[in-house]
Amino acid sequence: MTGSGRPSKGTDGSGGVGAADGGDGSGPDAPLVARVFAALADGEFHSGEELAETLGVSRSAVWKAGKALRDLGATVHAVRNRGYKLAAVSESLDAGKIREHLARGVRERVRSLDVAWSVS
Repeated sequence: MTGSGRPSKGTDGSGGVGAADGGDGSGPDAPLVARVFAALADGEFHSGEELAETLGVSRSAVWKAGKALRDLGATVHAVRNRGYKLAAVSESLDAGKIREHLARGVRERVRSLDVAWSVS
């Protein structure tokens, strides 16, 4: 996902494909890069150790996800002894919120709406 909230392709550190979770991309089946983006979306600093523990991965995996976010166009700041943060508060794509903004007639015709990260 880029800093503008558009999904893009990148890596989650495993080379696998992330599942569409229909939510904000931060579910347990989402690619790591999506989960790191969701964790950083508040615009606050988060230590690599905190992110690693929360996401159940190594600090190295968090670093790689931060690099992948940069490669996707997001501005991720990494500051020694403070952690990682996005340059601006962002909002992950959320199927429910998208659905709410559809015109009523369109919303009634849409059977499902999935938000997916594409990774390669």
